[in-house]
Amino acid sequence: MKIIFSLSIFLIFINTSLANNCADHSASDPSVPLCPEGAGILSEVYPVRMATVSTEVDGGAVHAGSFVSQLFASQPDKPPAVIISGKNTDCAWAKQIVARRAPASKRALWVSNIQCNPESEWNWQQDFMQGYVNSSGQPVVRFNPEYYNGEGRAVYKGLPERIQKCGFETNEEGRGGTNPYMGGNIEGMPPDFCVIGDNVPEAERSFMCNGAKNIMVAPTGFMKVGHTDEIMKTVHTGGPPPCNFKVLVGSVDLAKELMAAAPQDEDFIPTPTDITSNVCGFETEANLSPGSGGSSTTTTQNFLLQYLMPQSAFADLRVEGPDGSRAPSREGRDRRSGSESSEQGSSEPLKTCTPQKFLRNLERSEEGSRNNEIGAKLDNFAEGVKKTMGSKLPQCGDVVERVPMLFTARQDDDAVSIFPNPTNGVNINGTMIYSDPNNKIFDKYLTDLSRKIGVKKRTVNTAEPHRLNGNLHCSTNLLRYCRPRK
Repeated sequence: MKIIFSLSIFLIFINTSLANNCADHSASDPSVPLCPEGAGILSEVYPVRMATVSTEVDGGAVHAGSFVSQLFASQPDKPPAVIISGKNTDCAWAKQIVARRAPASKRALWVSNIQCNPESEWNWQQDFMQGYVNSSGQPVVRFNPEYYNGEGRAVYKGLPERIQKCGFETNEEGRGGTNPYMGGNIEGMPPDFCVIGDNVPEAERSFMCNGAKNIMVAPTGFMKVGHTDEIMKTVHTGGPPPCNFKVLVGSVDLAKELMAAAPQDEDFIPTPTDITSNVCGFETEANLSPGSGGSSTTTTQNFLLQYLMPQSAFADLRVEGPDGSRAPSREGRDRRSGSESSEQGSSEPLKTCTPQKFLRNLERSEEGSRNNEIGAKLDNFAEGVKKTMGSKLPQCGDVVERVPMLFTARQDDDAVSIFPNPTNGVNINGTMIYSDPNNKIFDKYLTDLSRKIGVKKRTVNTAEPHRLNGNLHCSTNLLRYCRPRK
């Protein structure tokens, strides 16, 4: 309790005596990569000057504090400024988590780079704003006031003026209030590509990519939240440009191969979810095989039960205050509807479910053919990236790396990922911060892959955002900058 009290006093002092470090991220620094020719979107090979995150999920203070801690640890000497949107009490908890996890020599620097924004709170920081670069090399952040049927200004209140103080221009220009127009559906890829989902009408793609010369279309329309960050991610691997990157693309076949070859570990899913428990609960051929006498309707209804992470997922992560109280928690908002989610009880724990049983049950259900169809779409996209980049940057060889993904459906028949997708993470300074995949087999693969491509691997528990149809990239926003060519 004495340590916690001391930290609280320390945080109050830091908050009033030190400013954030935006000035250290100068676009004139010769180490900063040159801006792409013309306007467009900056990929993950560019540095981060500012990041945003919200506390509006259950366990939100822990989620924000964990993310910021990992972000700063990835660039400890020159961390980006961070805005935490949400109640001041939640932001204070998040700061305290960062202070505890910071090396003593970096504690003051790290905490001083956190700004609280109590004027708004919204889970999905990625969705209502998008960072671009204009033709002169100036970084610009575009806000969408039409987000969620005109609620945009309310959900990002307080952000534009705070972002402007960090050297970004901001503007507002609305384009629809539905998922295709959200920032998670727009990703940069070297040297000057904008990757955008096929659910964005062709006439809108140039606007959404800020006039980028090269636009690549990704298959995203099959998903409940049809965003490119659910299936691909550019990763900065270090080394000299232009080949200092890899493109991660999801693969259903890889996921199946890994699970089929894995040891028969009945504890390969650390935290049970409703959907994983349901898959493992399928015991008989009658419940699974088409034409075997079982009711496919009943099977599907059982299989598609709500896909919700139990509220207890963050129970062991809550932080106690000086008076023994718990860090504040609240219900988050569903990614599609924007409405507050209802509290759900814990699902039955996984008991005797091996990776092989999980895979067998999945493939025998209706979701087997669904995954095959999705897998074919992802394979075609990966081949398209290889071909395009092979023509654009032949000296770089094959830039595509596949990562495991498995999908299921919700009641409206749109697909969602069973496990948090590896591509739904963030990249900074040669470190990939993944959403924890909640699958020991996939996690080991990501560890090995990260080592192979030369990036550091970190993870953040995104149990609650995943329950609400998003993950780490969805619930954060990293604003990048470049060195102007003129």
